[in-house]
Amino acid sequence: MPVSALIGRGVRSNTGECHPQCAKHQGGICAARPHRPDPADLAMVGPPHSPSYGDGGIPELLKGKAMKRMMMAAALLLAGAAQAQTMTAAPAAPAAPMSAMPPGYLAGKPPVEILKLLPPPPKPGSAADYADREIYTLTANTIGDPIWERAKSQLNPTSPEFVKQLSCALGTQISPQGTPFTFQMFARAGIDLSGPMTVAKEFYKRPRPFTTDKGKACDPISDDGVGARLGWSYPSGHSGIGWLWALILSDAAPAHAEALRSFGVATGDLRIACRVHWLSDVAAGRVLGTAVYQRIAETPDYRADVERARDELAKAPPLKCSN
Repeated sequence: MPVSALIGRGVRSNTGECHPQCAKHQGGICAARPHRPDPADLAMVGPPHSPSYGDGGIPELLKGKAMKRMMMAAALLLAGAAQAQTMTAAPAAPAAPMSAMPPGYLAGKPPVEILKLLPPPPKPGSAADYADREIYTLTANTIGDPIWERAKSQLNPTSPEFVKQLSCALGTQISPQGTPFTFQMFARAGIDLSGPMTVAKEFYKRPRPFTTDKGKACDPISDDGVGARLGWSYPSGHSGIGWLWALILSDAAPAHAEALRSFGVATGDLRIACRVHWLSDVAAGRVLGTAVYQRIAETPDYRADVERARDELAKAPPLKCSN
């Protein structure tokens, strides 16, 4: 049973209305707009101020292995891209040190004020809270099913299976070695997403769903049953990064935008199937990804990088997948 069949027709806010960020339903979930939403759509009332970022625009406190996994993924993407670029450069050119790796697109700029964009998690007893808990209960029926196994294979955004599914959506074989500049874009955008993601997680401190009943989840680091090793639940970083990368690739390969958006939605769906996120966590992750995309898409660096990635992808081998 696909997750989209479990979660019904859309994401509702705490008041029961569909969030204004959600332009249309994608795969059974109310999804964020694929192309530069109107900022007014995201101007939701939030807490009066955002927690301070640490040095370099990244919060000093990064708790939980899930958040560390996201940061490590960005580092690995940058390192892999740098290594591939070095291999194709003139023999005399030295490899770039990690300190010379490109920063995020928003480095030196005001951070995304995510707490002004995200509503709080659903209140206990609300319709949205009921939907979250009902869907979590239903996902117990898919433990061990193909969707469960697929969720297990995509725990890390740099895993071969994750990259394979992204390549299938793009219709082009991509890899840190074969398309290093595209992966460098992923890493730079991932750095920009990690800061506001951590701010929101630390502010709301929402427990993971499997901690409510010590239920089974597909991620091995959930085995403690209390969620401490995975970190807080809201918003979903995987949902955010999958959606953000889909939007980036839609700029570089607009002919594949629909399939890429479906991939972005599926990334969040699989976190629900894995039983490590509530439905509203995943919806919030898409708002996060959209907010970061809005900001980076206005930077000259990003616009130049999209053109370079477009050229790189045009030279990459085509890929046709059966599923």
